[in-house]
Amino acid sequence: MLFVNKIALVTGAGRGLGRATAMALADEGAVVLLLGRKKDTLFEVQDEIKAMGGKADIVCCDLTLETQILSSIEKTINIYGRIDILVNNAAMAKEILFMEMKPKLFNEVICVDFYAPVILCRALLPFMIKNKGGVVVNVASGAGQRGLPGSSAYAAAKAALINFTKTVGGEVRNHGVRMNCICPGPMEPRTGFGESEKLRMHDTDLIKPETVVNTILYLASDMSNGVSCQVITARGANRW
Repeated sequence: MLFVNKIALVTGAGRGLGRATAMALADEGAVVLLLGRKKDTLFEVQDEIKAMGGKADIVCCDLTLETQILSSIEKTINIYGRIDILVNNAAMAKEILFMEMKPKLFNEVICVDFYAPVILCRALLPFMIKNKGGVVVNVASGAGQRGLPGSSAYAAAKAALINFTKTVGGEVRNHGVRMNCICPGPMEPRTGFGESEKLRMHDTDLIKPETVVNTILYLASDMSNGVSCQVITARGANRW
């Protein structure tokens, strides 16, 4: 097992890629902390993990609110003492043209997709540095590499997250902390995209969620020792 005696925090763990990642980490022996806003879906994932013999706990908070994030992390550290692995997976995407997007919504996307990972890193990196070890995996997007018309806030936030990974990863690598980033393209099923984007997609554009999960597991595990500040792109034939 890859993660025996490891404590992993996964944001956006109630559904989609976050859920799949949490399940996979638990299956490999990690105690998984499920962070999200909706308690019901988090409890469902927790029950599934426990049913397969794994261990999971719930961290319920709104990633648009810094005070909630910091309070939740403080409580979690008081209980568990440390977090070895942070997977910043939670994301918010809205397909709206920039000139039609309300500033409040734009800011909300930036908060979830960029500021929340920054706040979590600022809160947890000191503990990882003190323990001389830890891993951060940031889930960005191909949109952050190439831009995505109609998703300006999402693309901008993911681009910021990519460069945050490269920069801060370089600052903490000498402390035994590794920070890397994965940029998935569109995944099966076709969720999280507007109708116009779905119409442009072909089946070969899509990648399987397992492919992305396996890459996250690689980056979070000792198999990737020595790998830091890297950006891995995982996508099908689609240029995004």
